[in-house]
Order: sequence, then C-alpha cells, then structure tokens
Amino acid sequence: LSSAAETARQNGIAKHITLSDDGSSADTSGVLIQGNTVIVTSSGIYSISGTLTEGQLLVDCNGTAVLILDGIEISNSSDAAIRVSNADHTLFFLPEGSASKLVSGTEQEITAASGNTDIESASGAALYARDSLSFAGSGKLTVGGYINNAVATTDHLIVLGGELELAAVNNGLKGKDSVTILDGKITIHSGNDGIKSNNEIDADCG
Repeated sequence: LSSAAETARQNGIAKHITLSDDGSSADTSGVLIQGNTVIVTSSGIYSISGTLTEGQLLVDCNGTAVLILDGIEISNSSDAAIRVSNADHTLFFLPEGSASKLVSGTEQEITAASGNTDIESASGAALYARDSLSFAGSGKLTVGGYINNAVATTDHLIVLGGELELAAVNNGLKGKDSVTILDGKITIHSGNDGIKSNNEIDADCG
C-alpha cells in the first residue's frame, strides 16, 4: 500500500482533497463535505492538504482507504481531528519532507494521569479508529491528544515508517488488539502509557 501511495502521488493519480475553513473541496465524488467535516465515503488513494480549524476528517467507507497527508493541519476542541468510523484498513502515508499536525482539545501541560481515562469514543484520541490503521513514509506527523490519547485504534496499529511526535494526556500510541513497530522514529510525551495494547479477551491480542 505504501508503494502504491507513493506512485499515485508522484504520478498525480491520487484523488485530491483540499481542506479549508473557507470551504473544503475535492476532485472526486467519493468525498462528502458538510461544513468543516470532510467525509471519505469510498475506498481509494487520497492526497490531502490544507487546514481545518475546529473541523474533522472522517473516514466511513467499505474497503481500504489510503490517506496521503501532504501537509495538513486539523484541530478540534471537543472531538477527534481524524476519525475512522468504518474501513477495512486505513493507511496514513507521510510523504518525504512533509509535516502535518493533528490536535484534539486545548493544548496543555502534560502531567502524570491520575487514572486510566480510556474511552472508546470519537474523542478517544486526536487520531481515532475503530478499524486497523498503519503509518508509512518518511514525513512527520505531530499529534496532540489533549482530551485523551494521541493515536488510538480498537483494532491493530502498525508503524512501517515516518516520524511521529506525540503528546497526550493519556496514552501516546494505543492499538487495543496490537501495536507493531517495524521502522520510523517515534517520540512520545504522555500522562499515562507511552505505548499500550490491552485486549484482555482474545489470547492472541493485547
């Protein structure tokens, strides 16, 4: 998937989404725009750029979504900046030289958490998924999870590459079923666990 994303980006064949507080736009019918919420409704490879202040990128599709984060900034004071509510798998590809940023909540000093505040909801992380997700590429993604976690999924989480700089009042990187790190550079500043996997029901997970 990562090689397909890079090829699509270099050849200009990825579907394009431009985020903007003045009105986001897309060059494909597989994207629904509702105010400052941009919804990916079809599987495919998407190149995303631009800024949303108090907005959200939502993935709700059947199949695999490949999202090329080509210098985006999304902030949301009360919810996830990116939420994957439905997809077989979502790959976040970070192109070489790119820098993107996601923030949920209001930036604050990170101190030791008083307890486990994990919740499986839209605000469970600044980047939150209910399906498996992965990161690839060599670009940088900065995530501030000031409501709960920074990056979290209730499924499997795989890091194939990229530079992740995570701050969270709770956990930095959470894959409930598993966390697999094969490459990349990860910096975590969190009030609770840096990396966490806590499925206690399936013996093959957690």
